[in-house]
Amino acid sequence: MNGHSLRWPAGMLLAGLLAGCVPPIYVDKQDYPADWSAQLTAVAGCPELTGRYQNQGEGRFAVGLAKQLMPDTADPLKQVQRVDFDGPDGGAVVVRLLDAQDVILLEQRWNEGPDFRCEDGWLIRQRGYFWATPVLTGTDSERFARNAHGDLLVQRRTEAGGVFLFLPVYRGERFWFRYPRIAQ
Repeated sequence: MNGHSLRWPAGMLLAGLLAGCVPPIYVDKQDYPADWSAQLTAVAGCPELTGRYQNQGEGRFAVGLAKQLMPDTADPLKQVQRVDFDGPDGGAVVVRLLDAQDVILLEQRWNEGPDFRCEDGWLIRQRGYFWATPVLTGTDSERFARNAHGDLLVQRRTEAGGVFLFLPVYRGERFWFRYPRIAQ
């Protein structure tokens, strides 16, 4: 075997390794909408979320609050008109999905630790881990807080990463949703 026959495979390997230094990255990071009320200043610990909110909110695309909170298998999602939050209080948040007559369709209790954590004034729910492709793994989470007007803010984050053919790959998406508070 002469030196010329080794150059081409070695060059391909080197090109592949060097290409890994400039990873393919896709980030769709929606900024906080300028026409919404200001976010509350970050505080240590959990934000106060207690209140009643409309199920239909605003965002880049329409997603009902109930769909953000409950599994896709939750049967009454189509009937939900309002969502009640109680807490966090004593390390727990109680979420109730209500119909137009304020009948409780579904109630869920989230406990700090297994169901959520608090960080920089946000309540964060990790929805889980997933495999995006055979070589990419990711996380899906929602961050909850209120704005100065008392509306519920939700920032949905999806992030995935891995290595494909010597190349590190990352994909991240962040979207904002606002659910108006209902006076009681």
